[in-house]
Amino acid sequence: AALLLEQGGVQAQPTPRRTVVFARTTVVNVDAVQDEVALAVEGDKIAAIGPTSSILEAYPNAEVYDGRGKALFPGLINCHAHLAATLARGFNEDFGFPNSARLAIQPTSLLEGRRPR
Repeated sequence: AALLLEQGGVQAQPTPRRTVVFARTTVVNVDAVQDEVALAVEGDKIAAIGPTSSILEAYPNAEVYDGRGKALFPGLINCHAHLAATLARGFNEDFGFPNSARLAIQPTSLLEGRRPR
């Protein structure tokens, strides 16, 4: 027996691209600091940076977030880390934070093969 399926008029519709505007904010990049500007994002891409009034006019249907008192760093990432915290992370997962804090008082407990009290 064969099963025939007719392709009807139902088709998946593409998801509309979400547009977001961060208005009246500070934008910091490697070249300059721009105050009181807006940054528009379409989907997952930065679409425009410019005067807030111009960006709001260009993207009238965007979700708008007030960026006053905040800064955006497009294209930059926070790669700040503390080596000790990174090393302690695995230790804390194995022994628990209260125990790792106690190691400062009783450092030989690991060498003796027991958990700190």
